Amino acid sequence: MPLFPRKPKYTIVRVAKKRDIPDGLWTKCEECNELIYNKKLEENFKVCPKCSYHFTLGAQERVRLTLDEGSFREMDAAM
Repeated sequence: MPLFPRKPKYTIVRVAKKRDIPDGLWTKCEECNELIYNKKLEENFKVCPKCSYHFTLGAQERVRLTLDEGSFREMDAAM
């Protein structure tokens, strides 16, 4: 038995199994890399609660957030 034993050059890493989490529940903030629950993001009008980053809104999404339900009537949709 040596007086100063050598330490191994490698370590054993155990990988945990990935849990079955459905896709589309979480969004990663592009600014601060924070994981945000999508319901929380919708309640906060697509603004990150940690860094106040504003996510991109599409036209339909902006109309839904801005106007009351059923008050918007699209005109000239085929234009």
